[in-house]
Amino acid sequence: DGEGNVMVTVAIPMSGVPVQLTLLPLRVGTIMHAVLARHAPTCSMELKWPNDILLDGGKLAGTLVEVEDGFVLIGVGVNVVVAPDVPSVGDDRGRRAISLRQANCAVPSAAVVAREFADAVCAWSRGRDSSDVVLAEWSARADWTTPLVLRDTNETVVPLRLLSDGRLAVRPLEGGPERALVAD
Repeated sequence: DGEGNVMVTVAIPMSGVPVQLTLLPLRVGTIMHAVLARHAPTCSMELKWPNDILLDGGKLAGTLVEVEDGFVLIGVGVNVVVAPDVPSVGDDRGRRAISLRQANCAVPSAAVVAREFADAVCAWSRGRDSSDVVLAEWSARADWTTPLVLRDTNETVVPLRLLSDGRLAVRPLEGGPERALVAD
């Protein structure tokens, strides 16, 4: 991006997605988590449903998955060197961002991270995978103790577990019935 951060999009044919499409954001998160953990092994990164990687409570990386003309487009952004200022109020509000450098982690080359991520996604798309493996690997890297604030409603919910299709089971922090969240 000109500042040392990663912005990369990988396109794979729909036929190359070895899991149901609703699980793809979760798998993409585990792939990027593995790439970053190799380069910054002393930094404790966690996955936040459905598609963010957190470091010290801040957003280190995010993904976007779209389908177009028979291809899945997997976009990833990683704050390697700098983190953007994110407003805490208003329509553009969001989680505080953090970079590997700000967290005093090892700072790999953005080009190396982008290449390793692209190579890992391509290798994954040529292999085999299963829903159970995706769910287990994602769950093992997630923070299940921190409540989530839902962006649209500002409601605070407690994450409970992943459902078989990748939805997240939650319950309101103040109590109430369990329900499932669907990723946009």
